[in-house]
Amino acid sequence: MGEWNMGKTEKVGIALIMVISVIAALVIIATPFALSMRFEEKSGTSFSQEMEAQFLGESMVQHQISRLQKIHSSSKWQKLWSSGQPGQVKNPPLSANPRVNTLRELDFQSPKNLTQDTIILRDGTIMRGKVLQERIYDITFQSQKEGKSRFARREVTSIFYGFPNLNNPQGAMVDIRTEDEQGKIDINTAPPRVMGVLLGATILARDITMEDTIIPVMDIRPFYTDHNPNTYDGLLRIGNEYIAYSDVGVQQMDDGSKLPVLKGCLRGLYLSALWGKQVGEHKAGTLIYDARGLKISFHPLWRKPGE
Repeated sequence: MGEWNMGKTEKVGIALIMVISVIAALVIIATPFALSMRFEEKSGTSFSQEMEAQFLGESMVQHQISRLQKIHSSSKWQKLWSSGQPGQVKNPPLSANPRVNTLRELDFQSPKNLTQDTIILRDGTIMRGKVLQERIYDITFQSQKEGKSRFARREVTSIFYGFPNLNNPQGAMVDIRTEDEQGKIDINTAPPRVMGVLLGATILARDITMEDTIIPVMDIRPFYTDHNPNTYDGLLRIGNEYIAYSDVGVQQMDDGSKLPVLKGCLRGLYLSALWGKQVGEHKAGTLIYDARGLKISFHPLWRKPGE
């Protein structure tokens, strides 16, 4: 048998194949690591942006609370006390005013010119920087002087999130709106008078009796009319009496004054007579409100099952 000697060309070809095989193997091995690193980078960026947005929102909430504190009724009452006006008791305890609550509801005090996160430690140390992480048991804080530090929750007495710089054209834009949830009306539980006032209300301008079909009021704008005297435009309630009106306008009274009036009134409707002979007599200043509020308030009781 003859011997076969590998030539130079064959050696180069085998070496090239081995190099390509090694490179391919390295690519196969490195690709998952590269993808994993890319994913971790995106996850870290997303987490950072999420935390930044969360802290920005919390700082705006604290900022709004501090603004509301300045216009709180108890703050105004304290200013009135401290002004020393005649007839005012100077500096009495806040609990002496039955019309307002104490400032503890909106108790917030922030350092002046707060542009960074600030923490106050139990020993009185004040550190400014950025809150990186806040958990139940510890707080991670980064400052320019101390660098990254971690404090137990019991070591930190106060945390103030920095307010956003509203003059920074490249900064984040935040919109916050405050609503009085306790002041909203729930149509399912609101009493009839509240619903009636919401739909339309006014005040009686003169004393009236049962014979009066023109009723002077303080304001006629809340009440609808088609200016057709042959149709009734609405149903109102004054005290315990129901009244329908056909028109509204301004009319000159007997004393020469001009007042807004309800015209063409039909008095003593429904069960008004059950309240006695004096049901049609009302004094000036009596509240007049839309009687549809009673229908809305009593609808949960009057409706049929399934409606």
